[in-house]
Amino acid sequence: MTSPVVLRTRAPVALTAVLRGEGDAPLPGDADSWGAFLVLAAEHGLLPSAYVALRPTGRVDVPEPLARMLAATPPSGRTVPELVLRQAYDRNVARVGRLLDAGIELLQQFARDGMRAVPLKGLHTLLAGTWPDPAARTMVDLDVLVPGDRADDAYASLLDDGYEEHPDPIGEHAGHHLPMLRRGDVTVELHTELLVSRWRDLAPAAAVLDRAMFRPTAGGVLLLADDTDSFVHLVAHAQLQEETYTLLGLPLRALYETSRTEVGPPELAAARARFDRAGVRHVLEAHLDAAHRLFGAVTAPGGARRRAAVHTHLAEAVVAAPAFGAAWTYAVRVPRSFSEDRMADEFGPGHGPAWLWGARARHAARRVSVRVGRRGH
Repeated sequence: MTSPVVLRTRAPVALTAVLRGEGDAPLPGDADSWGAFLVLAAEHGLLPSAYVALRPTGRVDVPEPLARMLAATPPSGRTVPELVLRQAYDRNVARVGRLLDAGIELLQQFARDGMRAVPLKGLHTLLAGTWPDPAARTMVDLDVLVPGDRADDAYASLLDDGYEEHPDPIGEHAGHHLPMLRRGDVTVELHTELLVSRWRDLAPAAAVLDRAMFRPTAGGVLLLADDTDSFVHLVAHAQLQEETYTLLGLPLRALYETSRTEVGPPELAAARARFDRAGVRHVLEAHLDAAHRLFGAVTAPGGARRRAAVHTHLAEAVVAAPAFGAAWTYAVRVPRSFSEDRMADEFGPGHGPAWLWGARARHAARRVSVRVGRRGH
């Protein structure tokens, strides 16, 4: 029987091969390997993406009558991988449709109100046509940038449209967006800035809104941020999402999105210049290098790779947080000389870097403090 450690190691290799579109990528050959593959894909929101990548090959086809039968009476104690992938995709088709409709509706409303507002992250990529199949992209919420001096008006407009304050908001410590709103299963964050602290200069809100242009989209002609701003925001957000990354610690999903973002040499050169000015050029190069290595993303000709990349490699690290009794899995860049024992010393469950779970604890405490203070409980 293959050990769980080996299964976890093989799963990213198989998943990235599938996402690269390798038609002959070897799929798991037994139940345990399929389990590790599906768990990894689910953790990173990539089940729909894996299905879309595999669908043209016919390797996950399930006749509709059989699919209905298996869904109604699944085999006892067994998982049907093809059905898991198909059902995840079907659910995401419906969810992305609802989110896209809601996003278009609120952008059109803001336009009628004479407000310059642009979609960010997932909503932007859907409207810009980045994804040939929109359902390949999982979405958690809708992010929209509005002018700071009109933010209260935008918030009130959504409340009038039936949205309400989210009962369990995330990221209340952040000063760059208003409290989350919810209507049904659609969650909205209205941003007044794209990024926080020293990263803000990479894409200041006022400049992003000024550079935005009206473009034809699936929802009609809408105001969209330019390609450089969108790309810079994507990379910076991936770096800041946990605020505790080591060199290349970014989720598979962010890597995949980076690889799917088509940024030509002029836009990439402009992005590099911005990261240079902010003193964080290494962040952009690290993400581009990781996307290239894992997903074969094309970067601009002549882009120099960091010398360190020759002596390091990507490895999986599970960092436990004693404060919460939970763990997070990261892709980290470590020296090639690191043995399994050294990896365990550096990242092993129970004694991983204190800075990582300590930051988690600080952020959680800050969220609680802000929530209590704002609601007066």
